[in-house]
Amino acid sequence: MASHRLDMTYRAGWFEWGRRFARVSPRWFLRFLGASWGKIFAWTQPRKVAVVRENLALLGHARPPDPARVYAEFGCVLADYFYAGARSVPAALALVDEYTGFEHLAAAHAAGRGALMLTPHLGFFELGGAVMHRCGFPMVALTNPEPSPELTAWRAAYRRRWGVETVEVGAAGHLQFVEVAKHLQAGKFVAALFDRPHASHSYAARLPGGPLPCSSGILLLALLAQCPVIPVTIVAKPNRRYRLDALAPITIQRRGSSAETLRHYTQVLVDAVLPAISAHPEQWFQFAPLRTEPGAGF
Repeated sequence: MASHRLDMTYRAGWFEWGRRFARVSPRWFLRFLGASWGKIFAWTQPRKVAVVRENLALLGHARPPDPARVYAEFGCVLADYFYAGARSVPAALALVDEYTGFEHLAAAHAAGRGALMLTPHLGFFELGGAVMHRCGFPMVALTNPEPSPELTAWRAAYRRRWGVETVEVGAAGHLQFVEVAKHLQAGKFVAALFDRPHASHSYAARLPGGPLPCSSGILLLALLAQCPVIPVTIVAKPNRRYRLDALAPITIQRRGSSAETLRHYTQVLVDAVLPAISAHPEQWFQFAPLRTEPGAGF
C-alpha cells in the first residue's frame, strides 16, 4: 500500500517540515513544486507507473490518462494538504468554492443517528474535515496505521485542528468497530476510504475494465446502527479550487447473508462514485496493485 510513498520522507519529521515550509510559501509555488515532484517521481519509477496504468485500465477509458498526470495531481494535493494545515480554518475552507448535497448531510445530522461518509481515494478527501467543522457536524475519521506511530499522531493532530477525531483501524479491525459503532450511536459522522482491498474483509465491485476490490466490511455497521451511508467526493476544478459532492444516502438493508449484503452494497456504493472517478481519473490516487482477488468475506 506504500508504493506511492518516498520511503525516506513518509515520516512525521518530513511532514512537519512540509507544514512549516508551507506556512511561509505561496500556494502557487507549493503546487508548482508538488507537480514537479510528481512528474519527476513518475519519470524515475517505471514499475510504479506501470501499476498506476494497470489500475486506471479498470475504468475502461479508451484513452486512459498518462500516469505521470496522476502523480503530478497527487503532488498538487500534497501541496494543498500542507498549505491547509499551515493556515487558519477559514483559509483552508477557501479552497472549496462549490458544494452540492448539503441537504443530505443536514438531514442525517438532524436525525441524530450518525452517518457513514464513504469516499474513494479521489482528490483532496481530507479537506472534508474542514467543511464538516464549518457546518458544526461532529466527525470521526477512520485511518489505517501509518508507517510509524509518530506519523499517525501527526496526522491525527492535523485533523484535530478541524475538530475531527481519529480512530485507527488495523488488520483486526473488528475490535475498533465497537468503538466506531459508539460514535455512530452518538450521532457523529464517521468518514472512511473504501476503494482499496482489506486483508480480511474485501468485496469486489464491477468496473468497466474489471473487478475493484473494496474494504467494504464497514457497511455492516450502517446496517446494525440503522444509519445512512453518504457517498462523498472532493475533486479539484480547473480554477484550482475544490468541489464537494455529498451524494444521495444509501440505506443498507439485509439481503440474505452478510456476504451477500456486502457484495450488493459494495456495487451500489461504487456505482454512486464512479461518475466522479471517470470524469477525473487523473485524481484517482490508486498507487498499489488493485487487480487482486478480494477476501472470501467479512
